[in-house]
Amino acid sequence: VALTLFPANDFADLAKNRIFTAGADGWLVPTRTNVLLERIPVWRSRFVIEAIYNDLRHNKKHNDKLYRFLLCDPCDTDIPLNSASPVSQSKIALMRAVLREYRDTLQTHKIPFHAVIIPSFEAIIKPDFFAQKGVTGEAMFANETWAELICREEGIDCINMTPRFRAWPDPIELFDSKEHHLSPRGYAEVAEALHEMMQARKTHVSNITP
Repeated sequence: VALTLFPANDFADLAKNRIFTAGADGWLVPTRTNVLLERIPVWRSRFVIEAIYNDLRHNKKHNDKLYRFLLCDPCDTDIPLNSASPVSQSKIALMRAVLREYRDTLQTHKIPFHAVIIPSFEAIIKPDFFAQKGVTGEAMFANETWAELICREEGIDCINMTPRFRAWPDPIELFDSKEHHLSPRGYAEVAEALHEMMQARKTHVSNITP
């Protein structure tokens, strides 16, 4: 199983969606209530779903909070600003718990697990985004650094694409400038890195197998 992590918003998404929390023991605890019920009263559900279907963005003024909650996925700066804050630490703990769940579930079935960490468009292409929020220098890559650290500490094979992307001659080639996702060239680089990691792991395993 190959997991691609986009730490720029994955830490925040896990916290925002509240599908799980991290227990005091560091393991996942399912959330029994649906967070959407707090945002969408039952009697409005049909109308909200219709609005989303017809492109909620065109009626943003009337549903701004709901729009941001459901459809906006911004680059998160909590960890880059202060990784020691309670909010940041709770996000880090939740990411760790999720990755542990992947690792242990796959180990039970003897399925290899690899993770690829992808840096954000903002950090690579538009650092002004971070500068405006008071984040500069290497702190712009704090989300990616923490994701890699968690993987290493939890014994998960991973590769952080940040150095590779930063060294790319023209990094804009790696991203879709409109959506800020990866471009075909960017996806190809991630696929190549994954292949290299899997081959290295395969060689390592064959060398230690009696």
